[in-house]
Amino acid sequence: MNGLDPAVEESLAEVKFVQASFISWLALYGASVALSKGAILLLYLRVFTTNNRWFTIAVRVIGFFVSATGITTIVGSIFQCTPIARNWDQNLPGKCIDKLDFSRYIAIPNVITGLAMLVLPLPMVWRLNVTIQQKVALTATFLHGIIVANLDMDACRAQQFDHRSLSTYLEADLDFDIATFLLPSDKQTQK
Repeated sequence: MNGLDPAVEESLAEVKFVQASFISWLALYGASVALSKGAILLLYLRVFTTNNRWFTIAVRVIGFFVSATGITTIVGSIFQCTPIARNWDQNLPGKCIDKLDFSRYIAIPNVITGLAMLVLPLPMVWRLNVTIQQKVALTATFLHGIIVANLDMDACRAQQFDHRSLSTYLEADLDFDIATFLLPSDKQTQK
């Protein structure tokens, strides 16, 4: 086509495909994190049925920020470059945002909402009418999310991402979100 060696043209086509795939993957990641955190917040509202108004308001405020971060991640990952095709073809005229900075700035609200979601149920747990061992076990379950917050903080501090390291980090982040949500309750483990 362009007078290039066919092997070089094939390699360039593969690079463009990987870059385009990464954009769609990042958008799906934003949706997945927002939906998994939203599910956990809805679980909080269902499990901790209470007349405690601050708890309900806090869950809704965190839910708003989780939704806003999810939408920002989706829209930002798709429209990182103008025109969109410049994401995978840097020869096109246009401009792109700094993708490393975008990844860092998306990690910040993920850290904040993750930490808020960790501490939010703890006062409710310690008011439950259960044994101290059960309270400690429940607290440990909720604090399991510290690993997720640590991953997000590492992303904020990162100096450089390549597609492989970023995708590994994002997959681990989502895996820990889901694992925290699916940890069995004390009664289920006693059966």
